[in-house]
Amino acid sequence: MRVRNWIWALLPAMAMAQTQGPDFARQVHPLLVAKCAGCHNARMKQGGLALNTRAEMLAGGASGPAVKPGDSQGSLLMARVLGEKGTRMPLNSPPLAEDEISILRRWIDAGARAPEGAAVGSWKPTLALKAPVVPAGQGTELDRIMDAYWRQHKVSPPAAVSDAQFARRAYLDIWGLLPLPEELERFEANRDPGKRARLLDTLLADKRRYTDHWISFWNDHLRNDEGVVYHGERQSITPWLKMALEENVPMDKFIRALLNPVEKTDPAGFLIGVNWRGDVSASQIPVLQAAQNSAQIFLGINLKCNACHDSFINQWKLKDAYGLASFFADAPLADLPLRRAHGREGGAEVPLSRVGRGARQRGRA
Repeated sequence: MRVRNWIWALLPAMAMAQTQGPDFARQVHPLLVAKCAGCHNARMKQGGLALNTRAEMLAGGASGPAVKPGDSQGSLLMARVLGEKGTRMPLNSPPLAEDEISILRRWIDAGARAPEGAAVGSWKPTLALKAPVVPAGQGTELDRIMDAYWRQHKVSPPAAVSDAQFARRAYLDIWGLLPLPEELERFEANRDPGKRARLLDTLLADKRRYTDHWISFWNDHLRNDEGVVYHGERQSITPWLKMALEENVPMDKFIRALLNPVEKTDPAGFLIGVNWRGDVSASQIPVLQAAQNSAQIFLGINLKCNACHDSFINQWKLKDAYGLASFFADAPLADLPLRRAHGREGGAEVPLSRVGRGARQRGRA
């Protein structure tokens, strides 16, 4: 899959999510972790209630089941977050926002679906990492995939948007700019049935405009602070990122170059750049920052809490954070007397230069 095409491959999954309610792993799970799991987890069952798995939600606690699939109005979870029964939850915290309440309500009304055994804080991605089967027939591959899905699930396909809407969306998605009035008029007046596909090809062919738009997204996603050096050897990856977007580098090569920079053209700055915090605690040594950033960006997993101690809201342990960090270290981390949060262990402070050297050396290779 190429970088500039990655988002289009998610469209079938997005369509499924709209018909099946909010996705547990991507929408419900993060909300429960952020708002509820601090008190209602496997170790701390306030009121006898744990929200680690769907089974525990259905079993409930001292006040009965927390969730009744298909009936948000009759679910105790909704009554408590709305303050309609007992003390409003979460306790001693701001109430849930309207969009957060809507996610829970729609998830329950759609059947409160969750992967079997899925636990809050230990979910597994539900999106299969394999190419979908493309049915034979007319139209584009994506059209045929979606048509087959709609027929299977007896869903009426939405009507096609107008030419003006399509053009505006295409320009905004690919260039981040609206079409000029004359460009829009020319597109609407064109009677060629293949004009939409050709418009996409034309917009994607302009490497400069495409890159100027999407580089902002990738700079934010990869935590690349252009021109800002807080500490030490921080390096920008902007020149490499600009090249990768312009040349449409395949996604596997894109990620490999960031995480294991061995070629002279690879961007060492993604790993070196995590040094910006400087000399703080053991949880912020460069290799642990590399592990935290890589896990959050590429796996959707937060390893920040367990970089100091075993997490009490999910299954990630201190050893997991150090295990991933070892991939970026030049020596086994278990052999190093790593500092704890106070900066010392056994009276001997460990210099930061001893840790993370492997990633920097690979970056210079």
